[in-house]
Amino acid sequence: MEQILSSDNLNRAYLQVVRNKGAEGININETDITGFGSLAQAKYNPHTDEHTLRVCSNFEVIKYVVFHEFTHILDAEMYAKNNPANYAYLSGYTEYHASQIELLILLGIDNMHSLQQSTFSMDTRIAAFPNKMSVDEYLHGKHRFVIDMMHRDDFPKDLEVLKTTIGVLYNYLGIRSICKMYGKDYRERKDNTSIIKWTAHRLIITPTTSRAVTIGSS
Repeated sequence: MEQILSSDNLNRAYLQVVRNKGAEGININETDITGFGSLAQAKYNPHTDEHTLRVCSNFEVIKYVVFHEFTHILDAEMYAKNNPANYAYLSGYTEYHASQIELLILLGIDNMHSLQQSTFSMDTRIAAFPNKMSVDEYLHGKHRFVIDMMHRDDFPKDLEVLKTTIGVLYNYLGIRSICKMYGKDYRERKDNTSIIKWTAHRLIITPTTSRAVTIGSS
């Protein structure tokens, strides 16, 4: 389980998902109706100890998206196995962690040795959905998504919208953490005032560890 990115088992699992399009399908058109959604989704039932990985049925499965979901599965196994309370508490941390892995996969960093040796430019182009863009543009898009969600008319009254907003917030913070740690030309150019103001009254922003990256040591 420690070899999350260098593991042959996880790479084989990724290929299996690509071939089979997952056990269950998500239609991306359905996510457009609500204004948010994802290309894949991992769920864990702590009562039955069962994991479900759903992927889009009308899009090609992208490696960084699937490894993001693999990280949710790993975290559930390590920290919430058969424990509903722990699984509920895990939601912020695991989104933070999974988004770190997401960016590392996009950057082609696949093990701890490579990570320790690596820095990258915020201008580096990555093959993110739906088009190639720079890391800086990718981070900006995540930041913009959080702000847009917080300005919805049904936020924070609608529980589903609130849950999604908290998820995209941790997603943004996880990607930002990799940029701050390893982006050689990273500068804090995003205005986080509205995010800080809202979370200061409602959330504890910092996950269990600010360096949540879990990558194989080989």
